[in-house]
Amino acid sequence: MPDASGIYLGLDTLNMDGSKGTNLQIGGSTSCEMASDSLEWLEEKMTYGERHLISGLHKLRKVYSQPKWEELYEFSDYILFLTYSGIVLEQAFVRLRFPNPLLVVWGFHNGDIFILGRNTGDHFELVCK
Repeated sequence: MPDASGIYLGLDTLNMDGSKGTNLQIGGSTSCEMASDSLEWLEEKMTYGERHLISGLHKLRKVYSQPKWEELYEFSDYILFLTYSGIVLEQAFVRLRFPNPLLVVWGFHNGDIFILGRNTGDHFELVCK
C-alpha cells in the first residue's frame, strides 16, 4: 500500500486460536486526510493485506482466560490486548520510515478505533499516549 495515507491495524481477540490463528489485520486507504482526526476513511475503499498473529498477545490471553480470572476476563481481553498491541505497533512505526505523510489507527475490528500516531515523513509522532 505505497500510496496509502491511512493505515488501519485491526485487532481481533476471537480468531487467534488454532494452527492458522490471527489477531491483527492491516488495511490501508488513500482516502485518509492525515491532518484530520476523522475516521470516516475507514468506511471508504480499503485495501487489506495479510492477517498476522502477535504471539505475545496469544500467550497473554492463555493467562487471563484461566478460571481464576473469569470475573476480569472481558476487561482483560479489552484493556490488555489494546495496550499491549498499541505498544508493539508504536515501536514498529517509530522504527519504520515512510516517504509520505501517514495516519495510523488501531483498535478492534468490530468497534473502538483510536489514533495511534502520525508519520510526517520525518518521524512518527505518537498521538495516543
